[in-house]
Amino acid sequence: MSTEQTFSDAIGTGEIDFYKGFPRKDLKEIIDRQYRITDAQVVREWDGQFGLSNFCLLLIEDLETREQYTTLCGGRALVKQVQKALDQKALPLLGTITMVQGDNFPYYVIK
Repeated sequence: MSTEQTFSDAIGTGEIDFYKGFPRKDLKEIIDRQYRITDAQVVREWDGQFGLSNFCLLLIEDLETREQYTTLCGGRALVKQVQKALDQKALPLLGTITMVQGDNFPYYVIK
């Protein structure tokens, strides 16, 4: 019997998955409300319905109930913020996902 690991054993299947075991919340349910962001994953170059995109999978905690949820959010500015938090090993952080009006179009950020 081989003791060599498969890719799935060593680094996972490569499938994009929300945090298993946690209910999913749509972005519109959490926007403009503060949550504790306890973990995150940045997904890059996902070939989806609208072409290639980058987005984040977040594990969030309701500050009142302490219940945890998973959500998906995107946008260049927000993805950059989440990646910076991951790079700095800064999570968990309190954050409010909000939409701001840019010069040409609105976009999401975490405040």
